[in-house]
Amino acid sequence: MRGDESRTDCLLGDEIGDMGSSEGREVAVAPMSLSPSRDAQHPSDDWEWVLSDAWVLAAARVSGSMEQPAGLFDLVAACDAVNQLIVSQPELEHAMALLVGADLMMADENGIAVTESGRRLVARAGRAMVGGEHRTRRSGPTDRIQALFEALRTVPTTPVPFQLDPRTYEAACLEYRHTRWNELRRTGRRF
Repeated sequence: MRGDESRTDCLLGDEIGDMGSSEGREVAVAPMSLSPSRDAQHPSDDWEWVLSDAWVLAAARVSGSMEQPAGLFDLVAACDAVNQLIVSQPELEHAMALLVGADLMMADENGIAVTESGRRLVARAGRAMVGGEHRTRRSGPTDRIQALFEALRTVPTTPVPFQLDPRTYEAACLEYRHTRWNELRRTGRRF
């Protein structure tokens, strides 16, 4: 999603609602403001690719498609699946600003999806893992994220900074944690 920085759009709905996944529940996310970021870790005049941007791109690649975009819940879940961590709100905002600005990802009222150019970048980074320096040893998620990060560093971007409503982000994370906890309870796993 590109546009005027003062524009406010809504991602998957007009109000905070059920933060469910694609299991028949609709995912809602409150409006996100395309205004300069207030993130002290990533000031708006100092935009550069960071490792968590690659993590978010990899997660977005497996969480939705242009035909069926992902919701915030799905992206949070995919980030955990890809990197065994829940993405922080500043990490997500930073990644989305750069990825959307580089036309590697889109975010609109229908959801979040990786564009065709983003898909090609992820595939190219994957091929580098197969045929590159990592082929003699077994590679894991960290190696794949690092390869994608190296590929991202070559991509120019014009950031489209925005902020998610903190309540919306927290609602998605809370729903994900609750869903994950229920899955663990059903499998009988003990901590």
